[in-house]
Amino acid sequence: MCGIAGALISITLTLHPYVGLPYTVRSFMIVIVAGLGNLPGVAISGMSLGVFEEFADYLLGTEFRIATVFFLLVFILLYRRFKLARKREYLK
Repeated sequence: MCGIAGALISITLTLHPYVGLPYTVRSFMIVIVAGLGNLPGVAISGMSLGVFEEFADYLLGTEFRIATVFFLLVFILLYRRFKLARKREYLK
């Protein structure tokens, strides 16, 4: 945040070093799911992440909102790793 917008937000909210961490995790997850440089995939994965996040918010409550996104990221990374390992077995 810079300039007047950062100064106006700092009047009402407390700024700390981890203020942008939830947004960083969400954007990292969207890029992992869609692939780097795939704009239609980024749009679809961003919308589906938003729907998943709101659904988890409805079921579990607001306090678990970031945790569900993080666990979904871990699940996707594990799925891709095992999918890649399975593909390597076929190549041998």
